[in-house]
Amino acid sequence: METKVLRVNGEEPEPHRIEEAAQVIRDGGLVIFPTDTLYGLGVSAFNQPAVERMFQVKRRVKEKAVSVLVANFVEAEFLIEEVSPPALNLMSHFWPGPLTLLFKANDKVPAMLTANSGKIGIRIPDNKVALALIKASGTPLTGSSANLSGKPDPLGVEEVERELSGQVDLIIDGGRPKLGKPSTVVDITSSKVLREGSIGMERIEEVLGCKIG
Repeated sequence: METKVLRVNGEEPEPHRIEEAAQVIRDGGLVIFPTDTLYGLGVSAFNQPAVERMFQVKRRVKEKAVSVLVANFVEAEFLIEEVSPPALNLMSHFWPGPLTLLFKANDKVPAMLTANSGKIGIRIPDNKVALALIKASGTPLTGSSANLSGKPDPLGVEEVERELSGQVDLIIDGGRPKLGKPSTVVDITSSKVLREGSIGMERIEEVLGCKIG
């Protein structure tokens, strides 16, 4: 298949171009787009065939969960059982931003996204293109990095095109991500840092006011 590359102004995303990409999402397609951390591989989180295709393209084992990106707190709350005070504290400090929080998923979340763990990773990206795409698509998007599993993190469109062109429907070129590091992942259900990324553990502990694992 031929992959279209759509160039978008990273600071002022053109609405008609974002809508073009959102229509691909709504039609069940795969769209690569910039976030604040890395380039992401996005499909509708509630479209199971699209999610399955995303796993195939990434060569990702289904035993590994996939986080989702949302545009606001309300969309996050729609997917989870509860928001604890520590979770709300971290959300208020770091969203939008490079923090993925692992919550107990509610029954609306497809089991494929959680790898049958009952937990779902969620974050709000601090990137105008990503936020515009999520809003225009009308659905949470998968937030997996736009690379083959185990390969280096995708920092620019050139790397993405070399690796995945011809396997996805659309690539949004919105410039290089400002951080260039994965998000930090905190399991809020067990107070553990699962991955230290763009936000250091010390900063997480400072905000929470306690030590975590």
